[in-house]
Amino acid sequence: MSSNILITRVCEHCKQEFTAKTTITRFCSHQCNRAAYKLKVKEEKCKKGETRIVQTEMVKVEPLAEIMLKTFYTLDDLSQLFGLSKRTFYRIIERGELPHAKLGGKTFVHKDAINELFKKEK
Repeated sequence: MSSNILITRVCEHCKQEFTAKTTITRFCSHQCNRAAYKLKVKEEKCKKGETRIVQTEMVKVEPLAEIMLKTFYTLDDLSQLFGLSKRTFYRIIERGELPHAKLGGKTFVHKDAINELFKKEK
């Protein structure tokens, strides 16, 4: 694909002026071509990494959104929602600060009871 015409171009990587032997030459040397390729691959990996970070955050938030829609919370739900242990919620229940109901071996707390608990703290 070589021709007799010589074209003056600017290398896309090092920005140096050079004489191209073909009409599609983009880089002044094989070194600049390799360096530009490595940079391109690195940028693509960074973009994939950013996408994965966003996906990870969505996976973390998704269960919390489902929990927020419930009317009655289990102690597992509460510990996930607030980042506290189940034992902490058992202590609050034992002190009589949080009304609850036991059903089938599980302890349930109404959403309004949680809201009231925070209103009392003010």
